[in-house]
Amino acid sequence: MKNRANKVIVPIDLSPEAKEVVATSKNLARLSGAQLLFLHVREPQPVAFSSFTGFSDASLFKTEMKEFSKIIGKISKKHKIQIETGNPSVEIRKLATREKAEIIIVGSHDKQSMTRLLLGSVSDSVAREAQQSVWIVKGRHQKIRKIFVPIDGSEGSLEALSIAMKLAHQMKAEVQPVSISEFAYVPSLSYVDPKSYNQDLLKRRKKEIDFCLKKMSVDDKVLPAIVKMGNAAHDLPLLVKKTKSDLVVMSTHSRKGLVFTLLGKVAAHMIHHSPSSVFL
Repeated sequence: MKNRANKVIVPIDLSPEAKEVVATSKNLARLSGAQLLFLHVREPQPVAFSSFTGFSDASLFKTEMKEFSKIIGKISKKHKIQIETGNPSVEIRKLATREKAEIIIVGSHDKQSMTRLLLGSVSDSVAREAQQSVWIVKGRHQKIRKIFVPIDGSEGSLEALSIAMKLAHQMKAEVQPVSISEFAYVPSLSYVDPKSYNQDLLKRRKKEIDFCLKKMSVDDKVLPAIVKMGNAAHDLPLLVKKTKSDLVVMSTHSRKGLVFTLLGKVAAHMIHHSPSSVFL
């Protein structure tokens, strides 16, 4: 997860979700000054395909550029549109590495659709395997008023909070920190009362989170932290909806892939179940 974006890769196709991805990326570029590299990856076609359809590579490229220019709309000269042939996930990651991009913005597939197009299954693969931060756009593009940040006191989660604070200032939004601790298992033969033990655990957790926020010198953009006991994977998507948050910013513990630590595992779950866009 990067603090600043100079280059952003924006994979697009002809699906309805592409317009929302474009709108999100253009808004980010307006706020950060980043260069946008729009990328469409077409699947390889048999050699006989062009002969059968009557389209040459040159004419197909021209037609595609025209279609994608309509979706993207007006952009400054510093932004670019590129078309490649190959495996979408691989080509997206290759371009991001080659251009030294900091962020990849992708769309999520329509859950009602049985097909998982470029902005569906590919977004899953990119989020799992990319070395860059990945912004997964869900639903219609709208003004971001509240940013939801799961924290656990780790360095990665505090970095996510720092990034959320910077985004909040750019977007004039609020930040909602949330910490969910798993219930501790207390053996039935133990002399410790499970309820009291978990209540004490929650109190300690609140103190730890308050200490972390104080240490970071959070400003008035940051709301009081929500600290509770529960199951993070189950509860976080519900809290995103309850708090009416527009964007989730979270750490994956490692950009070498979604490592299955607590936050890594939860991040993988949030990609599919968060009702709002997710920035990893």
